[in-house]
Amino acid sequence: MDTVQRWDSVRDVQWMTVREVDSTQLAALGLQIHGLKNALLIERNKLLQKISNEKTHKVDTVMQRDSIPVPYPVEKPLTKWQLWKMDMGGWAMGVAVLLVILLVVRLFKIRII
Repeated sequence: MDTVQRWDSVRDVQWMTVREVDSTQLAALGLQIHGLKNALLIERNKLLQKISNEKTHKVDTVMQRDSIPVPYPVEKPLTKWQLWKMDMGGWAMGVAVLLVILLVVRLFKIRII
């Protein structure tokens, strides 16, 4: 059984909001306070945010996703013109190397034969 490190934890964030409301807003919230036209409404909110923390889990199942059962070509095949340009480029590089060799031989007047 393999172990996997997983970064996952929860951070707890709380805040409090205090605002002045009138009796109609309190009634909309389902609160009825007799004898008061204005009141202070205190709201407490809680927010859970994920932060990184190391946990180790045991893995006994391997899930495979985003897979292609049969491989298929992604790129389109080259056209005849593109193939010809690639072939001629190889020949042109060979000719350029041969010309450089002949130039070096001629400059230094080296006799090969």
